[in-house]
Amino acid sequence: DDQSVQGFLIGAVIGIAIAIFMSLHVSLEKMVLPYIIVLQMIPVLALAPIVYSIVKNQDASRVVMAAFISFFPVAVNMYAGLKSVEIEKKELLYLYAANRLTVYLKLMLPYSRTYLFTGLKLAAPSAITAAILVEMMGSESGIGYKILSALYYGNAGALNFWSSVLMAAAMGIFSYYAVVILEKITT
Repeated sequence: DDQSVQGFLIGAVIGIAIAIFMSLHVSLEKMVLPYIIVLQMIPVLALAPIVYSIVKNQDASRVVMAAFISFFPVAVNMYAGLKSVEIEKKELLYLYAANRLTVYLKLMLPYSRTYLFTGLKLAAPSAITAAILVEMMGSESGIGYKILSALYYGNAGALNFWSSVLMAAAMGIFSYYAVVILEKITT
């Protein structure tokens, strides 16, 4: 689903940017991290109808919710990776007259790659789930619509329900392994 992918990519970029900014400025970390955690505590089931009523566009709502779900695991894992670089390695680069940009490009970003991909593997299936959830909020098509409409038909809709659930699971598994393949290609 295109909206899931768009939201996932937007959320990943936002998560990476937040992680880098927090690692650059300790005061920003102390200010931003609590809010990131609070945002993650908002139930997606409660947030989806609010986003849908504000945006008033099914596709844009899917993108927003997928991005919202995706940014947290990426930001937290990337930040953990950036913070896990040993201080001695950074000091050695600074000793060789490396500037901050060089330290990030040559040491910190490559070192945090494993952490980043852990976050991406968590975020990819979640973005699919978020997009499907928005489809349940009034869409006339999509897997979320099929799941919801099948529930109204009881036993008569059981086949449609389970085929939709299995398709959603397959999409989540596919998105996870797409990130795994990307990780193998880039490392």
